[in-house]
Amino acid sequence: MNIRKAFLSADRKGVTLVHTQPTDPAAGNTVAHAPVSKWDYAFMYGDASIKCTALTRFNDCTIRQGEGFSAAPDGLHISTGRVLRENIVSGGNLDADCDGTEFYGISVVNGAAKTLLAINAADKNSVSVWLGGSSFAVLAGEDKTIKTARCEELDGICAVVIPENFTGSILIPVSSIITKGEKWAPAPLESLGFYAQGDILLTAMFICDTHLELPGDKTSSIDNPLYSYTDKQRMLPFWKHSTMYNESMAMMQQENGEILGKLLFVPQHINAVVDVYLKKEYKEGIDWVWEKGTNIIRRTPGSSIPFFTENDLSGRDENGQFIPEFPNWTDGKSRFGACIYCISPFIFEKQICVSYTYDLAQVKERNIKSTVCQKERLPLTTKALKEGRDIRVLFYGDSIFSGCDASSMYNREPYMPYMHKLIQDGLNAMTSGKVTVDNIAVGGWTVENGLDALSGTVGDYNYSGSYSGYDLMILSFGMNNGNTPMEEFSAKTQAIIDTVKKANPRLETVLVSCMNPNPRVGWDNMQKYQGAALRELADLPQNRDNCALVDFYAVHKSILQYKTFASTTGNNINHPNDWLIRVYAQNILEAIAEQ
Repeated sequence: MNIRKAFLSADRKGVTLVHTQPTDPAAGNTVAHAPVSKWDYAFMYGDASIKCTALTRFNDCTIRQGEGFSAAPDGLHISTGRVLRENIVSGGNLDADCDGTEFYGISVVNGAAKTLLAINAADKNSVSVWLGGSSFAVLAGEDKTIKTARCEELDGICAVVIPENFTGSILIPVSSIITKGEKWAPAPLESLGFYAQGDILLTAMFICDTHLELPGDKTSSIDNPLYSYTDKQRMLPFWKHSTMYNESMAMMQQENGEILGKLLFVPQHINAVVDVYLKKEYKEGIDWVWEKGTNIIRRTPGSSIPFFTENDLSGRDENGQFIPEFPNWTDGKSRFGACIYCISPFIFEKQICVSYTYDLAQVKERNIKSTVCQKERLPLTTKALKEGRDIRVLFYGDSIFSGCDASSMYNREPYMPYMHKLIQDGLNAMTSGKVTVDNIAVGGWTVENGLDALSGTVGDYNYSGSYSGYDLMILSFGMNNGNTPMEEFSAKTQAIIDTVKKANPRLETVLVSCMNPNPRVGWDNMQKYQGAALRELADLPQNRDNCALVDFYAVHKSILQYKTFASTTGNNINHPNDWLIRVYAQNILEAIAEQ
């Protein structure tokens, strides 16, 4: 079922998603991103962070006070035996365009007993709507569970049963909403009211247009018993475990007409080859053959596996003519020099996923770089994790850190979480405390922009005085500093550390160098030196006891000795794809605590 436009459940662990477009064309080598809206939001659906639009967060609207309900710091608190109120909530973004909406949702935090909750809304046409008696809803919990909600009658209407201690989102299909016994044609809302029985906090309401697999749906055709991909497997450092899970590989047509792709390692056994959506399996002997003793997989004649041609990657059309250069577009594609720029299926659908076993000795033999644990450089973070104390993490950088180009950013399967969310989940798994990650990264920014925003305005952003209370900062600028001299890059990076540390005297930092830009574009000027510069910073006397390093440029460079750039990128220019985002997160987590 299609799910359309937008609610962002306020992530109860404090994640803030920031995506925007460059504010200064001279900021560096970068590409544009969609501008952020005040009402852009996201909620968790299983492993996926679903991008959407909030109608209200209940603390940015008008709440009419009354018996049994009240405005709370985090939203709308309902505490009553039984209540019926119309027009409790108005304003906010209730009147947002809802064309195509298929699901409405509410984010909730329930107490120790079950709660019954139903919506009674009025639209702009003064039509009153509520949940129909033969309807259903879905509960998407922050614990990643997804299940169909039970419904019970409350004062003659249908209410969703919210289990005790449930925190997450209620998703109500538009087809379940009625007016005077008939199905409702969605229209912008004027006000909200609620039928309720229990004690519950409502934190946000939203509309959603993302395609989601509902409980009971089975759209995957993969029935291979050797294929497995759990949350834990997704984050296992590949350099320490002998199974690779869903390594991204793009097949390329060679000059002699052969079509093949290359893996990072020589497999011992290939478990599965599946599509980028992790829904369809490509069969050995029918779609592909493995050249045993090598890292090469060949496409068979008549295979359905997609592939790249040289024309594709160089930004040419089927006639060999260059397509328009950026910022011009044709069919969702643009070009930088002799390199295509694209975030559409034209790129990502050609990146298939391979799971296989391999001999770990190849990591050293192939000189594949990885990050070593540096917990001795992060003693306070290490102690807090061990003792189960809460930790606040500041995630700061450019578009790579803001989340580009995780599949969840574009609301497409397999909905791979943003990098900071992977890291948050990984850290939470290490401790009994709560790890909060606030992401203030902005696409297109240079290290200069990052420093300036801490004390003034850069475009629409001013972080002055809003970066206190943090224990750990994970910092990564550099992709847009291709022409910045190393002395300046180092000085500005150190200035960011010093500025944030002044507000957080016990702050510890993980410095992260950027991935490699596409060599076809010619942007790799100073980025190749940034890892060494950050290492020197981390070794300075004032930093060596509170600063770790992830030289991801070196990690990615070693991977590119065996794989094509097109196998690792989300836009074919300067952003990682789902697999490389996982590798980023694996290395960052390894720097903090041994996996």
